[in-house]
Amino acid sequence: MNPVGEPPNTIRIFWSGPHAWPGFESQNRLSPLPKHSGVYLLTFPYQDGFLIYAAGLTRRPFHQRFAQHTREYLRGAYNVLDPVQAQNGLRSEIWHGWGYWRASR
Repeated sequence: MNPVGEPPNTIRIFWSGPHAWPGFESQNRLSPLPKHSGVYLLTFPYQDGFLIYAAGLTRRPFHQRFAQHTREYLRGAYNVLDPVQAQNGLRSEIWHGWGYWRASR
């Protein structure tokens, strides 16, 4: 049920983070992913905050969804940005993913 005055079909989102990619908690000293599901943003540091690389919604626990993301990165299915360019606010892909490769050959 929506609080009084909120439009119908409104979803309240409570943000937390940043959180570590699973398995990298000790390297970047960030907290692990929450144990629930929901909306998430994949970001990278930029100036005094973060820039969004991707956004998602999962009904599965975050750790399950991020395990799937890890598998997709490792098999080359996702774009990979140049980290130096990204931290300067520029989107420069160093890998376009297999879908792009197949469509462009």
